Amino acid sequence: ALLPLNQFREQFENKTILAIPARQHVVDFFDKVNTRRIAIACDVPVAPGRVLSEKENVNALAAEFGLPCVIKPRASYELATLYSRRSVSVVRTKDELAHVLRDVDESYHDENYYIEQFLPGSEVCVSVLARDGELLQAFQHHREHELLDSGGSSYRVSAPLNADYEGACVRIVRNTKYTGLAMFEFLCDQSTGKWNLLEVNARPWGSLPLAIASGVDFPYLWCQMLMGEYGASRKTYKTPYYARNTINDLYSILKIISQRDGLTAKVATIFRAIGELGRIVSGREVNDAITRDDARPGVVELWDFAREKVGVLLDRTPIARAVRRACRAQRNRRNLKAVLKSRKEDLPLNIVF
Repeated sequence: ALLPLNQFREQFENKTILAIPARQHVVDFFDKVNTRRIAIACDVPVAPGRVLSEKENVNALAAEFGLPCVIKPRASYELATLYSRRSVSVVRTKDELAHVLRDVDESYHDENYYIEQFLPGSEVCVSVLARDGELLQAFQHHREHELLDSGGSSYRVSAPLNADYEGACVRIVRNTKYTGLAMFEFLCDQSTGKWNLLEVNARPWGSLPLAIASGVDFPYLWCQMLMGEYGASRKTYKTPYYARNTINDLYSILKIISQRDGLTAKVATIFRAIGELGRIVSGREVNDAITRDDARPGVVELWDFAREKVGVLLDRTPIARAVRRACRAQRNRRNLKAVLKSRKEDLPLNIVF
């Protein structure tokens, strides 16, 4: 939704205030290669990488960056193809690399993919509010559970602000004279302490409920700033404080359990997940969707999840299959009778399967 608004912003800006980044900031941060260039200019470390050209050699890339390596699109979405999301690929073998490169060649246009060296570590996120290059507010969180397919998170915890990460955000914000909300994603190798910038999301982010519950209401502060009413000092926030997207977390846990080898590992995963629920009782965890002032969306999500899972189990029983067949047959008979009743006698009847 942000990309069309940015494209046609002149049609709106004389009537209303758009809470989106400036046009140049969309260019800077919605293109990961441009973000890398800005980071390097600001002395912020990034993983070794470069833009892919057409017809790259698999052996040469494996020798240059090693395996595993990461193939990334310059942008997840483009205005012309908003229905299609480009995904990041972590390739571990030469065969996988050759397969991904074939896909890249098929969609090659204007150097729209790049390769990075794979670095071990865990993700750390620093969310900020900035005005004309000045960092007004910052909030740091870590990922406790990650979504295995999309790379997002389903369970997060707030953490004290690290001076190195904050300094990196300050330099990039100042260099670009950024205004608005943004989340900086860093990758940190806990064993060595080395870190690098992954990307900058110049928009509201999926884990925003954690920041709000911890004490930093970014949407409200941003609204105040856009209305010219922001003058508060930097907010402090609760640590450690947890937030869970229940449905995504259930899917994530179920997938982890299915991938664990052996009954002991599966049971351990279940008990660890149950143990985490104690944070709700102690008042150190909130839910993204089930809130005191508006619980209905979260309740509906849980109901749909339960109905889906129960439905999957029931669908596997012979009785359920028989009932489904009988319902289909009855529906087909009813529809056929309606057609026969409404048609003219002299017209042929064609039934197409």
